[in-house]
This record gives sequence, C-alpha cells and structure tokens, in this order.
Amino acid sequence: MEEGFLQEKPAGLLTILIITINHGIPGTAIAFPVGMALYTWLNTYIRRWEYREDLKRYAVMIENIYETSRYPSDRHVRKRAEYHRRMLKESKNPEPLKVHEFYFRHGEHCNESWEEFEARVEAFRLEDRP
Repeated sequence: MEEGFLQEKPAGLLTILIITINHGIPGTAIAFPVGMALYTWLNTYIRRWEYREDLKRYAVMIENIYETSRYPSDRHVRKRAEYHRRMLKESKNPEPLKVHEFYFRHGEHCNESWEEFEARVEAFRLEDRP
C-alpha cells in the first residue's frame, strides 16, 4: 500500500471493514459491487446535472467573459477560455459574446507587477462594457 492510502478514503475502507466484520466475506462480496455501482451512477448523475446547470447559466449570459491569470504562474487561462467558448456555443446563446484572455506578464506587458496587471484588466473591462 502507498503511504497515506488509509487517510485518503477512510469512510469507504471503514465501511468495507464493518460489513466484513458483521456479515463476513460473502456479505462484502455482495455489498461492495452494489455500492460501487451506486457510487458510479450517482457520480455520473451529479456531473450531468452540473453540466445542465452550466448550460442554463451560459444560455442567458449577456456580457462578455474575461478570463485572466488567477496567480502569477497560471498556465491554464487558454483552457478556461476555451471552456467558456464551448459552453457558449453548446448553450446556443443568441448574444454575440466574446471571451477575452489576459495573461500576466505576456507580450508587451512582460515587466508588469501583479497590481498593474489587475489595473490593466479592470481598465479593459470598463472600456469594453456597453
């Protein structure tokens, strides 16, 4: 076993141990697959529900989206922006919305401080608003 394995999922392991103590190996052999199937079904259901809720939210958006670096070494701005674009397209939002990407210390702003970056993004947002 890996070090720290027991700390990661104590509830599941504890449940298996309790079922094994109370009902033996046959009880565990029956309960474990049923529990895993239920867990898988619930996980899939919750993910689909969250996706549908996201689609509803993107379908009614009326303002542009501004995706920025969340911290100085953030490398996932483009990935988050692509997610916004995909969700806007899939939600069939009728507005001609744009997704703007802002990177910390990128291009002509390679020597800016974090405060200057935040000010630049805020100035663009205020200028871009209708």
